Parts: sequence; C-alpha cells; structure tokens
Amino acid sequence: MDVYGEGLSENSYKQFYPFMGEKTINNYVFENAAFGDFWQHQIIKSSRYNEGLVSGSFRGYLKSWDNLKVGVLDTVALNSDIKKGDFRKIVSTKENRKIFENTLKKITQKT
Repeated sequence: MDVYGEGLSENSYKQFYPFMGEKTINNYVFENAAFGDFWQHQIIKSSRYNEGLVSGSFRGYLKSWDNLKVGVLDTVALNSDIKKGDFRKIVSTKENRKIFENTLKKITQKT
C-alpha cells in the first residue's frame, strides 16, 4: 500500500489544484499529474478552478449545505455487490490521518 492509502481515484490529485501555491501540495501534484497537466495549472492559475470547485465554494460561502443529486442509486445491486465483496474499498492509514489532522491545525492557525 502506498503512503496515500488504497482505493483513491487515480486523479484525486486534481482536487488539490487550487492549493498549488503551497510547497507540499505543489510537490504532490507534480508527482501525480502528467508533465503538461502540471505545468498548465502551474502557469495558468485560473485553470486550477472548475465549475464544481467554484460552485462548491459559493455554496459554502452561502452556507447552503444541500447537495445536488444526479442519477439513481441501485441499492439492491449495491447490496449484492457488497455481499460478494465486489466493491471499491477505501483504506486510510495512521499516517494519512496524522497528515489530515496537521493540515486542519495549520488551516485553523491561519484563519
């Protein structure tokens, strides 16, 4: 298992584009993004944001915690898949939780 955990999407690094000004985040994106993709977001800062990030930010600012639902969840099929062990597991590590806790501490100190 890698340091970032198991079962994360291969493109999870894209969630960190808006924070590329931070050295640690920048290094993480550099290690995971394609060369051209990294440099596009490094040079063209506005490309770090997309409609989802912008609308999510506005929802947070306006304290609108409703979530837009798209599609339908087939609970019968999902339950069957879970019973067969056929589902994507997400595993966290102590190191991941420690990094997350330290991140929260750093953010709260800056606000």
